[in-house]
Amino acid sequence: MRPTKTDLQPYENDIKGATQTFHVTEQTVRRWLKHYNLYHPRTNYGPKHLHKSIINEIKKLARTDKYTQKELGSKFGLTQAMIGRIVNGISHHTDLSLGVNSDLQIGYNYQCFETKTEPDTNSHGPILS
Repeated sequence: MRPTKTDLQPYENDIKGATQTFHVTEQTVRRWLKHYNLYHPRTNYGPKHLHKSIINEIKKLARTDKYTQKELGSKFGLTQAMIGRIVNGISHHTDLSLGVNSDLQIGYNYQCFETKTEPDTNSHGPILS
């Protein structure tokens, strides 16, 4: 049974405390908090919100093998898991742009059929039987 809004208000920023008090999962507490409009998840969080220069710096430092992912996380204020996603290209894929002076062109040729520019004069319309 869902607790009242006043019962949940002390746990607005303490989901783990609410799980212990009410003996339910974190997901259940979040659902209750959402119901009463008390749940406010973090915004602008995650690797997609990081600037490309920071992503590139993390990848560069990780390639040197001087830092562990945990140390990089502490240095940039991220979790080890987030650093792992960035380094392994799970959340941030490397930009493969070739630059302005590239002569390489990548694409598809969609011309599969020949197009007629003149009407077919031999056609007398559909054949009806």
